[in-house]
Amino acid sequence: MLKQLMNDIGSQDRAKKNLQSGFRACGIYPFDPEEVYKKLKGETAEDPGQNAAPDNSLNASVLSDAVLDVLRSMHFDKRNTAVQRKKRLQVEPESEQSDDATSEDVQLPTEWSVGDFVAVVYELKWYVATIEKISNEEKDVFVSFMLQPSDRNQFTWPTKKDACWVPFEKILLKLSRPPEPVSSRFFSICESDFVSIQSKFSAFKDSI
Repeated sequence: MLKQLMNDIGSQDRAKKNLQSGFRACGIYPFDPEEVYKKLKGETAEDPGQNAAPDNSLNASVLSDAVLDVLRSMHFDKRNTAVQRKKRLQVEPESEQSDDATSEDVQLPTEWSVGDFVAVVYELKWYVATIEKISNEEKDVFVSFMLQPSDRNQFTWPTKKDACWVPFEKILLKLSRPPEPVSSRFFSICESDFVSIQSKFSAFKDSI
């Protein structure tokens, strides 16, 4: 813009010299942003302890309002520039209902623990077994089965370990106490548990 303005008045030597002097006085060329800003605000430079005289070297008729408007739009005062901070993202908390649902999904059944003895259904038969692992994600338990040689309340451990995963819904009940030895090989469970298992197993078969 300055180059174009200087070219336009190049044939007017006196006006050119006045304009150049004015530019220097105002800090436009060579560019001095502090001096420019003072001129735009109507201020004059002051020496410490002295009152400076007004600088009238730049005639208002030479520097048009259009030039002043451009200079104002180009003004950049570091002292008055506020630092723009990033806005913090507002994350809505999950609803209590959602939290409750999630909690229910991941909460382990309180009535079962590793080491508990339970009665489970496997291939339409019920077994006494001990829980070795619990997977809430898959909703099943890893159990080690005992064998029941007959329909009587007698159980034994197999020679070779027999274990697999069983879904939660196929756990009939937790035994009130672990099986008790009745011989060197056989164990029995609480009689009330034995009766309850048979009743629950019968209801399970009726439901499928």
